Amino acid sequence: MRCGPRAEGAGDRAVVGPRCALLGLLLVLTWPAAGRGQPLVADLSRHLVAITTVFSGTDLVLFGALRDPAGRVAVVVQGPGRDVRIRRRERVGPFWLVTREVRFRDVPAFYAVLGEGGDGGGGTGGLAATLGLDLEALVARLEAEGPVRRRELAEFRAALLRKKRARGLYLEDPAAVRRIGDILFRGDLHFPGAVPPGNYRVRTLYLRDGRIAHAQTNVLFVSKVGLEAELSDFARRRPALYGLTSVVIAMIAGFGANALLGRR
Repeated sequence: MRCGPRAEGAGDRAVVGPRCALLGLLLVLTWPAAGRGQPLVADLSRHLVAITTVFSGTDLVLFGALRDPAGRVAVVVQGPGRDVRIRRRERVGPFWLVTREVRFRDVPAFYAVLGEGGDGGGGTGGLAATLGLDLEALVARLEAEGPVRRRELAEFRAALLRKKRARGLYLEDPAAVRRIGDILFRGDLHFPGAVPPGNYRVRTLYLRDGRIAHAQTNVLFVSKVGLEAELSDFARRRPALYGLTSVVIAMIAGFGANALLGRR
């Protein structure tokens, strides 16, 4: 039995269904096998996101159960790290030129912080910032290469965060995790079309008394499949031939378009 998103009209949004609640109950019943004394247990509706040529994003469901409903739940999703260059362009005479560049090391390709909303300040959104899990704390920890002044570095960090947010790769949702009754919970995870392949770490945190009392980690695999995977592998193994093929295809397409327009 799968607890996953089902089609909702033309979209691919996850909807609350009885399967998630049933799987949450199964988690409770199998708790002794999962590990005694754990304050929570959680899992994903699926552990593979397949990127195809028509991939435009997808939704997953994280579901689980609590031993003690007095605690709160937060979820942190982090993608693989890679170096990122942020360039500053300034106008020099009639031209716009790159005048400054900062390279940040090991930047998560994707980062999401999901909190459990609550009334009267009981949510985990503010607590995530206190614990250093929010986006501002993430970019503040990134290492930068090359000499750069502190004020400039802060501007480059802010630019990096804006770019990631604009592409939907960095996000915060303080109310994405919801309770189903007292001990069951679920969270909706959205991955945009720009999400890169790699292994993603999904950490489900149990927060109690202003601290992380327990953390469980699940692994999510984002992988290219089908034609997309074959093209990516071809470009990696034969970059020169791939580039030449792309140019030839573009030229043929251009000539074909001109021929059709000329006949009209």
